Amino acid sequence: MPSGQFWEPGSIGDRRTMMNVIMDALLLARRRLIAAAAASALVLSACGSETDDGSAEPVDGTDSTLPPVEEPADEPADDRIGLPTEGAILEVGYSGGFMPFEFAFASAPLILVTADGELIRPAAVAEIYPGPLLPQHTTTPITDEGIDALLTFLFEEGMFADVDYESESGLLIADASTATLVVNTADTEYRHEAYALDAGGFPGGDDDTEERAQLASVIEALFDPAAIVGEENLGEETMWVPEAYQLLAQPAADLSGFEIPPTVVDWPAATGVVLADTPECTEVERDAVGDLLEPATQLTFFSEGDETYQVVARPAYPGREC
Repeated sequence: MPSGQFWEPGSIGDRRTMMNVIMDALLLARRRLIAAAAASALVLSACGSETDDGSAEPVDGTDSTLPPVEEPADEPADDRIGLPTEGAILEVGYSGGFMPFEFAFASAPLILVTADGELIRPAAVAEIYPGPLLPQHTTTPITDEGIDALLTFLFEEGMFADVDYESESGLLIADASTATLVVNTADTEYRHEAYALDAGGFPGGDDDTEERAQLASVIEALFDPAAIVGEENLGEETMWVPEAYQLLAQPAADLSGFEIPPTVVDWPAATGVVLADTPECTEVERDAVGDLLEPATQLTFFSEGDETYQVVARPAYPGREC
């Protein structure tokens, strides 16, 4: 689907919303009514009008008192569902729970659909330690018809709305995560967040309220995108290569306590990033740091001057700012 277009559920050729369709129908009915009135007036005019002496007087058709037919004004943007021109249309993921800081920072979306028609998902990674420093992903192109089918599904399942997912039990589960589903339009973000949605039969689980059960059902369905958009609307899956990475650095503690000896790599000044000045998230082009980060593992550290740093990094996911 070309970015920046307007979308109507079930129709990719005509992306106006139902409000636009109704407005057009009303305008068409008004025009027909005016046309009928004009026709009646012309019939009466053809008969002429009487003067004081009873004779017929021709009528000048240019003196019509009918109201002019107005062209429809552009509907306000709020009456349409505008698609974003960049970033993400849909993102699904989990956050929170008990996890080290570096894992929280690098947490990857489980489903990411971009405005330019890419379906990005985590790639299969061998269960080895140390694993890669960077999350690995695949990308699959989606056709315009596939995007339309996806949006129709989200619309019909109530995801274009603000919903309360608070648990009725109020129970807090210390290590539970928060399920998040975000749908973006051109000017609105619909964020659906449910704490402990995957807690199963525990209080606060996905069967706690109808709203929570519905969100759990939608997320589960999205893990099988072909069933929603159709296999014919999905292209070949390949490895995804981001355009940039987001990273931060913190001084590393004593490295002697690791069972597997860590690897320490020099951090070159040519990257344009000074690790000592990067305690907070910084976005860097892949061309500058890709050769350093992509072969690195969870036990790769970087030295700059007399200091050794742990670099925490993630791809610059479309729609995610630092």
